[in-house]
Amino acid sequence: MSTEERREEVTAGMPGVPVTADGQATVPQGKAEFEPHTVVDLEGTLVCAQERPRSSQSLASLCLPALTDQVEQVGVWNLGSTDSEIRLGDYRFLVVEFTDAADVCRFVQIWSEPHCHLTMEVGPGNREETILQAVADGIRPALTGRGFEIGGNASNYAKRLVAPSSHGARSIASEMLAILTDVHGYDGTADLTYRLHQDTILEANHVLDGISRSQLVDWLNVWSLNPRQSEDHEDVVSARERDLEFTVMLRAPKQRPSGAYWEIHCCTTFPLPNDAAAELLAEYNARPSLFKVFAGSRSDEFTREIGVVSGINLAGGVTPAHIRCQIREWLDAVRALRYHRARQPEPVPAAEASHVLN
Repeated sequence: MSTEERREEVTAGMPGVPVTADGQATVPQGKAEFEPHTVVDLEGTLVCAQERPRSSQSLASLCLPALTDQVEQVGVWNLGSTDSEIRLGDYRFLVVEFTDAADVCRFVQIWSEPHCHLTMEVGPGNREETILQAVADGIRPALTGRGFEIGGNASNYAKRLVAPSSHGARSIASEMLAILTDVHGYDGTADLTYRLHQDTILEANHVLDGISRSQLVDWLNVWSLNPRQSEDHEDVVSARERDLEFTVMLRAPKQRPSGAYWEIHCCTTFPLPNDAAAELLAEYNARPSLFKVFAGSRSDEFTREIGVVSGINLAGGVTPAHIRCQIREWLDAVRALRYHRARQPEPVPAAEASHVLN
């Protein structure tokens, strides 16, 4: 599911847990890894307002260490082999903001999900209010020069970043602080506050009765199937497991929600000698199974393309583990079919056959 799709499902107004700060924030909960599917909502103050402006260097020395720890808390998911799937559906964000003298809230935030890139947003972006739009227009040149573009449902300035490691969190924190001071003009005369939030769109025992392409891509990533989204077809995802390329197609669109589908179809093709192709068609399609074999066009005089397809119906609800097992079983079957090619002798060209006979 894309960031925009998830945001549409996020419930606004989660109760905050205020954190007291004395001019310099401390690390929320000691950077402990939050439990999967647990709501965490922390608020606090990174810099307390003073009458005299502070320099950018002074503000960096004051709050950059704490901000770095918060970026790490949000952007680094400590995923083990046992929790990579149960983390799916979780998201975290960190908003750092202040209100300027014109009573305009200026902010920079990061949005993070497991196995995904980080999204950084700056606002206000495009707005209907004249004052807010003037602010957005004023910061546009500086932000576009930093790689930001207006996008998303909120029409804020946004760009994608590589998900940070523990060692890379400081550079993201430094960029956030630089945007606040150099672009937004923060000088320490107003409170600089933060909100750090974790939530989920899935329950621990989540059952799917429909799936979108972005959700499918998330799952395929977790299962190490290297998905690539098609630019030409919104309902098609290409994938790969080791040497096996295949296509995952979404079929039977649902009326609600828009962009979700009832079925997942997996398909791949490969050439086989004509005799082996005919044998496989007769053998596998004569018995009930979770997949079917079909004949494609002839590759040449000696071989024919063979396709193997499997369908997964989500009506009634299935777990992600069920989808994974179905795809894995299908991949094993495809490899077994391809093995027929290795067992078949290579066809001898007519010229060589004549030479051998003579």
